Amino acid sequence: MRRLTFTGSPAEVGAAQAAVDPDSVRSWLDKALSRDHDFENPYFRHSQAFLAREFPDFVDEMAVFGEAAGIESLEQTYYLHVYYTGRRQEGCSALALQLPEDGAV
Repeated sequence: MRRLTFTGSPAEVGAAQAAVDPDSVRSWLDKALSRDHDFENPYFRHSQAFLAREFPDFVDEMAVFGEAAGIESLEQTYYLHVYYTGRRQEGCSALALQLPEDGAV
């Protein structure tokens, strides 16, 4: 597995990550979007809100990553992140927990 290390502000890191291969990022998104998905799903919305509240720098990084890669929305960037890293232990160091006070799932 190729490992890359990025430094800088969250925005700088997001832009640098997307610059590695933006065409592949959009291809991965197209594949993920071809599967059933619902951006209005309560679990999706609550987990995205939790991440924004508890880890705003990470959300800033994701937002700039998406913009730099030509992704249409933060929801699509978040879905791409969840789709490709949520199931892989080695996929990403990001972790989010859903707490009872975050609402029904």
